[in-house]
Amino acid sequence: MRPPLEPAVRRDPLFAIDRALGPGRRWFLIAAIAALNAVAFGLIPSLAGADQPADLNVARLQVVGAAAWALVGVPTGLIIYFWLPISVASLVPELRARGLLGEPTTGDRTLDELDDDIDRQMGDPLWLVLGVLAVVISAATYRFESARSDLPWAVVVFQYVSTIPLVFGTIVLICRLIVGTAATVNLLKLADVRVIPLHADDAGGWSPLGHRASVLGRAAAVYGLVAIIVNIASILAHRDPLASVVPVATLLGFIALPPLVLWAWLFTPHRAMLDARERMIAPITAAFLAGQLDGIAAPVTGPPDPASAEQKAPTVDSGKALSTSSDRLEQLGRRRDLLMAAYPTWPMRLVELRAVWATALLPFVTGIVTALTSVVSGWLKGP
Repeated sequence: MRPPLEPAVRRDPLFAIDRALGPGRRWFLIAAIAALNAVAFGLIPSLAGADQPADLNVARLQVVGAAAWALVGVPTGLIIYFWLPISVASLVPELRARGLLGEPTTGDRTLDELDDDIDRQMGDPLWLVLGVLAVVISAATYRFESARSDLPWAVVVFQYVSTIPLVFGTIVLICRLIVGTAATVNLLKLADVRVIPLHADDAGGWSPLGHRASVLGRAAAVYGLVAIIVNIASILAHRDPLASVVPVATLLGFIALPPLVLWAWLFTPHRAMLDARERMIAPITAAFLAGQLDGIAAPVTGPPDPASAEQKAPTVDSGKALSTSSDRLEQLGRRRDLLMAAYPTWPMRLVELRAVWATALLPFVTGIVTALTSVVSGWLKGP
């Protein structure tokens, strides 16, 4: 197994800070960014409105939304940001070490060349440029917000500075996730995919991929809950949920994750695992079709012959032949059931698969909850 992906993170400023802090101190960086956002969007706005009783409830709602964003959403996003490049880079070597991937049967590219494509695409400096561009665009957004905000200009600037690593990280993470997933799916389509029957992971040996999909699915679920809380708090505070970069970044990261997890990392190996099962069961199906009439006389197609109206009783030998044929068909059926159970068709356990599918429904839940909250808030406000 080759060393972890380095080109994808060599020029990354967040990874550079992480390396400068030293091994085992990444949590300090994550906690510092989360604390900056908690202060910028929770503590300072609440203190600024504390002397205004009319705005006290609004300030409390802002604290709730900011706490969900800063203490849950921000750490989750940063953990996935640092986890993704190394996880994607080590996936194919891990699958090859288990004997699940063979050289492509079509095309002129080797498995090593396809694997190098994953590293090269995820390490493209273009994603860092897009991240910086997103930071510049968000600066214009905050300048517009400062003109209509009741907060001092310095506070708005502090809020913008606090979101710089988050805006940058969200864009880079989504870009890496898209290209890394696409390159991995392309490799799985071309490679000779195999399945290990009766593997201890209940996934044909494919649990490394299933685990990664499950991690992204759980992260998407966390982002969904954060989005619901932030949107409800914004609506009850009579603010547009999409008026700030913070909830927009939350929803952007959340909406991008579930489809990529479900339809890319899971569906392609699922199709390959189905093909592997079908190849193993095909001879059994052919044998069943060939022997399903063994021991049974050919049907009479014409009118009965009066001279042969008296039918002969079946001989002992023909009865044994029919019994033997039936036993063989039953054995073929049991063999098929055994292989169906031994060759799974999803790269994760059933419980994990259900959890990931449930994650796919969260965008709809988020939209429904947000819409209902907005309607109820309008009723309470009255005409």
